[in-house]
Amino acid sequence: MHRCLVILTEQKFAEIGGKTEFVYARGTSSWAYDGSGKIKRSKSNYSKATFASGKQYNADLSASYNIAARYIAYKLKLTRRNDGRLSGGKSSPGKQRMPATLSLLWDKDAAYVPFAS
Repeated sequence: MHRCLVILTEQKFAEIGGKTEFVYARGTSSWAYDGSGKIKRSKSNYSKATFASGKQYNADLSASYNIAARYIAYKLKLTRRNDGRLSGGKSSPGKQRMPATLSLLWDKDAAYVPFAS
C-alpha cells in the first residue's frame, strides 16, 4: 500500500506540473531538529519526543523538519547523497557524524563539526 500511495502522489503532483524527489528518511525521527542531539521518546506516548535541551515536541514533526532539511542540504551539496549525513571530508569513513538536521541550515559552519556521541 505504501508504494501505491507513493506512485499515486507522484502522478497527481506531476499532473499539476510539480516534481517529486525521494529523500533517505532513515533516522530522521531519532535526532532533534534543533541540533541538540538524539531524542528520548516517552514510554507512555511514543509520539512525544524530549530533546537533550529539555524541550518536548512531536517526534513526527521533528522528523518532517529533518526530512525537509536533508533535501535542502542535499541540493546545497552539504550532505552525501544516500544517507543524509554530513560530508566526511578527509576523515576516516568509519567515524560517526551527526545526520543533517534543520539546525544545519541555520548555521552552515556547523556542517563541518563532528557530533560527539
